[in-house]
Amino acid sequence: MSPHPDNADTTHTENNSTEPTTGTAAVVAAIWCELFGVPRVGPHDDFFALGGHSMLGVRMASRLRAELGLRVPVRTILENPTLQDLSQLLDEALQPTPDPVGD
Repeated sequence: MSPHPDNADTTHTENNSTEPTTGTAAVVAAIWCELFGVPRVGPHDDFFALGGHSMLGVRMASRLRAELGLRVPVRTILENPTLQDLSQLLDEALQPTPDPVGD
């Protein structure tokens, strides 16, 4: 028997749970758990599949600014709907940019 029956919801937590791999992923996961009222989320969980919409995107952007100090446009959240994709993008944004080498 398949571990994921055809009628099973495989877009959320139970079949998708792994610990966050970065501090950023842990922050995003904690915010999602609070916003969606779920005990945990996995890297492939999807903002929309969990019930996300534009107003939750606004709340998410506000929380990311408070928690990480990043101004994240709501559009960015909506265009990167999995926890893994959004966390990776935020990790890249948090990387220090190298100083340009003199001319």
